Amino acid sequence: MGQMLQADIDALRGLAKTLAVAGDSINGIPVTATAAMLSSAVDSVSAGVREVVTTAYKALGDRIRSMADAATASATTYEAADQAFGEQLQKYETGF
Repeated sequence: MGQMLQADIDALRGLAKTLAVAGDSINGIPVTATAAMLSSAVDSVSAGVREVVTTAYKALGDRIRSMADAATASATTYEAADQAFGEQLQKYETGF
């Protein structure tokens, strides 16, 4: 499959799996570190930074997961198109 469109469907599906694992891994990273300095505002700033970093990791993980979904959809679409083109070509070759 994938010969008419020159698409490596298995590679697309492999990419999708790799991206899904990466996205899920990033989403699972716990951000728990804090910094403390006596008589300073570092504690409150540290807590704020933790929230920002957690949000950024989540956004990155979700975007990578979306790329995985797109790669899966592309593989399915290429495969379906290749099959349809192949069936049509066979009809032409056999005189319908």
